[in-house]
Amino acid sequence: MPYTVQSIIDNARETYPTMSSARALGYLNTVRRSVLSMVPLVQSANTISVANGTANYLYAAAATRIQSARYAASETDITNLIFTSKDKLDFDMPYWRQMGLGRPIWIMLENDNTGRPQIRVVPTPNVDTDVVTGYPQIQLFDDINTDLILTDTIYDDVENTLIYETAILKEWARKHDVAMYASRVQDYENEMAKTQRYWQNKSKQVNFRLSPSWMTNGIFPGRR
Repeated sequence: MPYTVQSIIDNARETYPTMSSARALGYLNTVRRSVLSMVPLVQSANTISVANGTANYLYAAAATRIQSARYAASETDITNLIFTSKDKLDFDMPYWRQMGLGRPIWIMLENDNTGRPQIRVVPTPNVDTDVVTGYPQIQLFDDINTDLILTDTIYDDVENTLIYETAILKEWARKHDVAMYASRVQDYENEMAKTQRYWQNKSKQVNFRLSPSWMTNGIFPGRR
């Protein structure tokens, strides 16, 4: 669910009213980067319009990871894209570069010739995004880590904001409430453990790959 940065700051300042909003915001940005390095939280969602015959699309320069991607032919016709790499496709399907245009199945995140992040989809789309409906489109859920401001809303997939509030309190107590510092550290570590368990439970799923019949010569997927 969405959370406002201001609400996180206000909750932390209820414990330490003398801590300024600016200082608390600085703590939040610092600890959030640390949290995101350990827990794969979805920070943002973006869409990319497709163009007939175009496989590569520039992506956000601050992107560090794409957690999931979908191809939406329409509002109701949506399929997950399979993450891959050129090396993997070369091994699994050496002829992939000769594939014709069609509905994308695979996606990869790479850099263009100037070092900017770009995505590539395979097969190459065979249609343009409609300017009225906005479809088809590529839907991306990713990590684009930029510093927050007080008026921002975040969409981090956490059970609550205690992971951030306890981190702010910990950072303030380090210098301004030394007697409580050990306790604040423990509170933060407890919330971090809860957040990691939350994501571990969400990630417990069976992963499988269903190959189209044209890739398995009509053999039932998974049997050869």
